[in-house]
Amino acid sequence: MQQQDYQFLEQLMNHCKDDFDRKAFEVVINRDRQFHEYLVMKSGLLRILNFWRQIMTQWEVLLYRGSQLDLPYDSLKFVTIHDHILFSLQVGDLNKANELLGKHCELSRSEFKRAI
Repeated sequence: MQQQDYQFLEQLMNHCKDDFDRKAFEVVINRDRQFHEYLVMKSGLLRILNFWRQIMTQWEVLLYRGSQLDLPYDSLKFVTIHDHILFSLQVGDLNKANELLGKHCELSRSEFKRAI
């Protein structure tokens, strides 16, 4: 990825935090999808992209459902994990990025358990 890719994703997360704090969850869900889809598209692996899109559609339903329950989501935690993943990618530390992605998945999973 190039510097402009990282800048785009950083901007996306900055907007996402503001949207999160305004409880504009539909916008947050869209920006989250943009963030992850952008990274998957940059991998160039079309089979994974198609698989990811199928999963993400189901995931978004759960995200939206959780947002409607007015659960105490932590916008700082949400944005920070994305920022750390992005930084790890930017400095070329793929092991750290992978570790953080695992933490992100676990955090999301626990949030969804509370939502349902």
